[in-house]
Amino acid sequence: MADVHPAGDRDFAATQQHQRPQPTQDECDLLRTAREQALGVLRSCVAPAGFRASALQPGYPQIWARDSIVAGLGAVASGDANLQQTFRLSLETLGAHRTPLGHIPLNVDPGTGEVSGENAAGVDANLWFVLGHGVHWTISSDREFLRANWAAIESAVLWLRY
Repeated sequence: MADVHPAGDRDFAATQQHQRPQPTQDECDLLRTAREQALGVLRSCVAPAGFRASALQPGYPQIWARDSIVAGLGAVASGDANLQQTFRLSLETLGAHRTPLGHIPLNVDPGTGEVSGENAAGVDANLWFVLGHGVHWTISSDREFLRANWAAIESAVLWLRY
C-alpha cells in the first residue's frame, strides 16, 4: 500500500497548493451563524476566575482544566481580547491550585477554592495546562506572564515525570 503521508517538505508544500472550492452563500451563512453561536457560548462561560465548564445555570461552576483550555483555543481563534483574558485567568486559577508536587487539579471551584481530588493520578489536566501555556505564549509573547507562571509549568511537567 502506498504511503499517504508526504515524504518531505517539498511534497507537503505541493499538497497545500490544491485549490479549495469556494463555499456557497448558504455555507458562508451557516459558518457565520455557527461562529456567532459558539462565541455566545464562550462568553456565557466567562467567570472572574476563568472559563466555567458550562454556560447553563447551575451547570458546572468550576474551572475545569480540559474545558478551559479547549475554550481557550476557541478564544484564541476568535481574536476576542476579553475571551483571551479569560483564557489567561483559567491558566492562573489552575496553576494557583496545583499541589506541592505539581499536580494540576481536574477542576477548581472558584467560589469555594475546592479542588477535585477524584482521579488524582490523572495526567490530562497537567497536559492541558502545559499546552495552554504554550498556546498563550504563542499568541501573546508575554514574557512577564510566562516568567510569573514558570514555576507552575515546571512543576506540572515534573508531575508528568512521576
